Amino acid sequence: MSRVAAILLNWNGGGITEPCLRSVLSGARIPDSVIVVDNGSTDGSDRHIEEAFPSVRLLRLGENFGFAAANNLAIAIALADGADYLWCLNNDTIVESGCLTACLDVMEQDVTIAAVSPKIYYEGCRNTLWYAGGYIDWRTMQSPHTGQGEKDTGQYDKERDVGFLTGCSMLFRRSVVQRVGVFDGRLFAYYEDLDWCVRAANLRLRLRYVPRAVLWHKVSASVRKNTITASGGTASPFAYYLIIRNRMWMIRKHCGDGLTRGSCMASWGYDVVELMLGMVVLRRWDKLRGICKGVRDGVFGGV
Repeated sequence: MSRVAAILLNWNGGGITEPCLRSVLSGARIPDSVIVVDNGSTDGSDRHIEEAFPSVRLLRLGENFGFAAANNLAIAIALADGADYLWCLNNDTIVESGCLTACLDVMEQDVTIAAVSPKIYYEGCRNTLWYAGGYIDWRTMQSPHTGQGEKDTGQYDKERDVGFLTGCSMLFRRSVVQRVGVFDGRLFAYYEDLDWCVRAANLRLRLRYVPRAVLWHKVSASVRKNTITASGGTASPFAYYLIIRNRMWMIRKHCGDGLTRGSCMASWGYDVVELMLGMVVLRRWDKLRGICKGVRDGVFGGV
């Protein structure tokens, strides 16, 4: 039987991570190994996870390495342990019992499929879609989710190849990691899944949406818990910095000269100006500084 390693990150999020682990470990197909990477938690959640889930391998980091680099460390461990499949899963999810089974069935039946993502609902709205497939918009260098915000009436129940898989839940083969590589650790967080999917697409690898597999997502719960301050809103200054910077890095990295690059640059610039104006009106000066720093590092920083 193929060996599956599930990988989750924890960052001061025991109240988020533990329900996710319980759902993973009570599924119809339990992963052969579960690795939790603790990104420098200071709330004791790493200790609680270790005590509550003795079968889970806990990798403690002394600081927050970010989503991409922390996942990469766990992927290296899983590959060294002989995993055939890697399941990168956000800790702010609840997995339906048959999710992993459905994803594995698809990949085992068709060896040309490189990686899969399930159907994902918003956790607070049990029948509202967050992800039902996705694609890369080369006019904007964004990765829109099909069906996001829609009520699920079965309109996206057809399994199909897609251009974008979400890092919220991505199951991929060992051989694919050896070809595509791991996530770009320089990104820290945001756009690392888009970057990986572009690299996979450049190798003409198939990415598949599997609607029979289901989970629920508490969107950005860990980031909000740790970074939202008195500045308010739904994203922190650091999140704005990363989103602005990383999107520009994606444009510089993947868009050649010409119409595509010009369109993406124009879209990015429009969004930056709109965000800046919004922060001025709302007097969110720390977020404005984060956006400005993101512009500087996105345009002039190394890719």
